[in-house]
Formats: sequence, structure tokens, C-alpha cells
Amino acid sequence: MKKIICADDVEKCIKQGDTTLCVFPGQILTPSARDAARDAGLEVCEGKTEAECTACKSKAAEAPADDEISGELVYTALKTMLDNGMLKGVAHLLSR
Repeated sequence: MKKIICADDVEKCIKQGDTTLCVFPGQILTPSARDAARDAGLEVCEGKTEAECTACKSKAAEAPADDEISGELVYTALKTMLDNGMLKGVAHLLSR
């Protein structure tokens, strides 16, 4: 089954700060998604496998290794948990 890439998928890419939208073989880019990508200034990379796509390679190089946890990741996780009330009873420890 082919994956359809719609305008909502393009919006997610934009929110993530992506500059390239990769459309791999077997995926279909809808006309509205193509328009949204163009309007947002996203480069559309079509027809290449993930191994061939230079945008995917540069993303992989920027991403931390699976066993690395950045301070930013820890902060974001704790802040989200605190905001959602998941740290009740231990929040006072974070303000030290």
C-alpha cells in the first residue's frame, strides 16, 4: 500500500523545522501538499530512496546517536511532565 503525503504532513515538517520534504518511491504527494511545500519554501526531494537522499543523510548526521541524551532533551521532557502535572510530589526538588 502506498503512503499518501498530504498538506497536514507538510505542516508537521514545517513545525519540526525541516527544509526538505523527502518523497520516497511508493509514496504519493498530493497536489495540496505540493502547493503547501512550495508556499513554505520546502525543497521537495522525490524518487530517491532514503539511502540516496542527501537531505536524509544530513538529518541523520545532525541527530544525536540513539544512546546519547542531550541536556535539551532532558529539559524538554521534564518541563512537559511538570506542565502536565506528572511530577506532583517531586516538583519541589526541581526548584533547588
